[in-house]
Amino acid sequence: MKQNLFISFVLIFMVSFLNLSAQTARDFIQNGRIFSWRTFSHGNLINQGELTIANVTGNSFEARQVSSTNQMAAPQVMQGGIFDNDSRVVLLNIGQYREVWIGTVETDRINGKIEGADVDFDLRVYVPPSLEWVASQGDMHENAVAGGFENGVNQQDCRANYNGGMHPGKVVSGNCNIGWGGKEIVATEYEILVNMGNMPLTWVTYAGKIPSNAVMGGSDGTQTYYVGQFTRPDGSVHAGKVFGPPGGYIFNYGYGGAEVTEKSNFRILVKGK
Repeated sequence: MKQNLFISFVLIFMVSFLNLSAQTARDFIQNGRIFSWRTFSHGNLINQGELTIANVTGNSFEARQVSSTNQMAAPQVMQGGIFDNDSRVVLLNIGQYREVWIGTVETDRINGKIEGADVDFDLRVYVPPSLEWVASQGDMHENAVAGGFENGVNQQDCRANYNGGMHPGKVVSGNCNIGWGGKEIVATEYEILVNMGNMPLTWVTYAGKIPSNAVMGGSDGTQTYYVGQFTRPDGSVHAGKVFGPPGGYIFNYGYGGAEVTEKSNFRILVKGK
């Protein structure tokens, strides 16, 4: 009874300020839809997890919230409503926390604040973890994998089609640089490796064989190329390609206008931790 009174009071309070109607939020709030949620304090991540939508009726719905940061916390049931010409979403945590989340619908997410606390949140439609090679548009993709680092700048993993093969390399000054034929080849058309859905990735030091979950970056005839990286004595890290016969793999990358080959101490990008 007390929970019902709490919900009714907060919803009546919100409706007095917000104009009820529905349009764009319905694109987000659908039965079975899963969101990834995060909370921040002064820009620092403090919690995250998943939010599953259920029982959508008109402008009202329910949501089941679980935390991946605090896995000991019990799932929370939240009551929700759509307001303000379908541009705003309100979530009420009726469990132990008694929180009110008020968010504004953006192009690809819902951003907002938790009332009475100095905490921001965002909700994004859950994207299953995957790696994709995406044609470069000349800008830095926020989810691109950075396999290199030099002069204080991260270098994204890329691959370029050259001389009939697809070769992994590194993005330098808006181009994809690869090693081939003794030279550092600069390609203006290329793809970058994008991590969708926050797939766990690890750089594993080569130990005589290619891991089963290694990330493939291209091929040249029957030769398969894997995404790799190497740290030079000056501390800079450079991305390129791992290839060769079983037991004799090498790493190849472009540097200083030349093709550089390393036979040990290089790393291979793998899926998982």
